[in-house]
Amino acid sequence: MQAKKKRFQPASYKSAEGQPDGIVTKFIKASKTAYNQQIERMPIESGRIKAIANSYRYILKWIESQDEGTKEKFKSTRNRVKAQAESQIVKDGKVFDNHFELFHLDNTQLNRRIFLRKKLIEFCIEALNSPFLLPFIRNEAKGGYMVDYSKATALIEEYDKLLRIETFSRKNWTQEEIEADREENPTDTTAEIMEQERHRKLLELSDKIGEELNLKNKEKGQRSNLCFFLLYERSVIISAGHKKRIETTGIFSEPTPDECIINFVENEERFKEKLLDLSRTNLIEFIRIFCNAHNDFYSKEINEQRKTNKMETNEKRTKKKDFTADEKRGLIEIYNACKTNKPSQKELAQELGCSTRWIRQIVNG
Repeated sequence: MQAKKKRFQPASYKSAEGQPDGIVTKFIKASKTAYNQQIERMPIESGRIKAIANSYRYILKWIESQDEGTKEKFKSTRNRVKAQAESQIVKDGKVFDNHFELFHLDNTQLNRRIFLRKKLIEFCIEALNSPFLLPFIRNEAKGGYMVDYSKATALIEEYDKLLRIETFSRKNWTQEEIEADREENPTDTTAEIMEQERHRKLLELSDKIGEELNLKNKEKGQRSNLCFFLLYERSVIISAGHKKRIETTGIFSEPTPDECIINFVENEERFKEKLLDLSRTNLIEFIRIFCNAHNDFYSKEINEQRKTNKMETNEKRTKKKDFTADEKRGLIEIYNACKTNKPSQKELAQELGCSTRWIRQIVNG
């Protein structure tokens, strides 16, 4: 028995978030019922999430060692790392058992986020097979550039290094121990002053990190920049001047910035890898890009389909009766003569295709 052929469906207009047929809208609606699925468990803590979890544990331990007034100031730092951990768990699609307690995860919300991301990824991967998508992305990428995260990376490294310095604290000392220590080391106030300065510096760095990441993420999320990021790979070419300098001096050294040529080349193998690592916001933007590319490519078919739909809709509509003024007055006289089953003035106005005010004027003489 031959398989039944799939019926050809003409290209239709696509939207990412339109109601009720938007691609993302449907996925979000479906994710609201995806709370009974079992999340895959990690046998051991590994990968990116291990590094994030270790950093989070260290931050919690360090915050716990601070005074009550200081703890609240580092709430934003803790929340930033926690959000980073949740995003990574959603990307991995699996979770280590201890992370539920560590990050205070909500199983229902986590299920929904994993389900939604899975649907978004599946659609984006399938969209890569569309013949019109890559040329559209190339065209969009012409106005884009690679967003530089080096400043944010340097701030995070500086923060982590400062956080892991052994601290001086008398928090758990008794008052007698504090007084005894001060009598023994009357001039040893440098450590306390340095610790206060470290607190101030950590808070300042935390604010800078948050601001820089938000700024760069928004910059990367711009359509032209997102297309550039997905399509191109950074390539460093060492100029001939570097080789000549080494031959002349006989001493090998790293190339200077002037001896490096930064080039960007297409890398389709890395395209899919980068796509899988995008945030939810950027995945939704990618679907918007697909919809625009699809609608541009099939614009002729879509316009023809709209005309056909409009004609079919017009044919279904019942044309209103066209009454003359005398006929309308005659009908109103009949209306006035009615004593039972009398329609309202509004219903009569709709039937005659005129205003309720005009009907009222005729009825009242």
